[in-house]
Amino acid sequence: SNGSKLFSVQHGCNYNATKFSPVAEFETKHSDKFLSWGWNKKDNSKIKKFYINKHLNKNIKITNDKSILLVNSSAYEYQNGDNTGMFYSFRSFDYLNVLRDLLTDMPDKIKKNLTIRGNTGEDQRGTHITQNLKKEFQNYKFQDLGKSFYESMNKYSLILNSYDSTPFLEAISLNKPTIMYIDDKIYKDRHCKAAKKYYLILEKNKIIHRSRESLYKFLLDIDFDYLKWWDSTKVKSAKNYFCNYYPRRSNNFVSDLRNLI
Repeated sequence: SNGSKLFSVQHGCNYNATKFSPVAEFETKHSDKFLSWGWNKKDNSKIKKFYINKHLNKNIKITNDKSILLVNSSAYEYQNGDNTGMFYSFRSFDYLNVLRDLLTDMPDKIKKNLTIRGNTGEDQRGTHITQNLKKEFQNYKFQDLGKSFYESMNKYSLILNSYDSTPFLEAISLNKPTIMYIDDKIYKDRHCKAAKKYYLILEKNKIIHRSRESLYKFLLDIDFDYLKWWDSTKVKSAKNYFCNYYPRRSNNFVSDLRNLI
């Protein structure tokens, strides 16, 4: 009131990536300025290209053993809004079945290096995905949910995201070797037109996989040498192209914020 300005800041994934998100539209519509993590729209001057704010003053360790952390979504049992990027109702159960297929068919060479990380919010959201997987896949390792995602990134050499997620944007913006498995069974035709070219270049460079067969083949082909692949010229170019639009990282967040205001 009294002439005050309302600034909003992006706080997760799916913004200008998923095909339909009324929440994002509401936030931009009712803000005087909306600070994105890097993207903008030519037809909306309220949106300002800014930087990811999830890991201020944080750095992570880069290791190169064979360890993999599989990061899963919590999903929702019931629909809590319309958003083509979220899992709820029947799509949540489709997602659980994608995970079941992924773990059932996983080659032993990959399985022995894999640890599964659930989501702290899944009990409140009703799907209990990690509990279900623990009962069905007792030969897999599961991470203690008491550890933060940043602690986890320091411990594991590759982050494998099983959904289009905020952890993926956090990891890739920190230059942590990371890949994303977004199966066409639940993600086909879910991204907006502006996002497709960015996702396609990640797919061409094996950062994104649309089938579990593609994922298995990639890990076996590189023989778990994540850094050699991650630091290759083509992959560097692809991730820089993506990060300059979606999760840009600032070297001086406070100064950049002051300049924008």
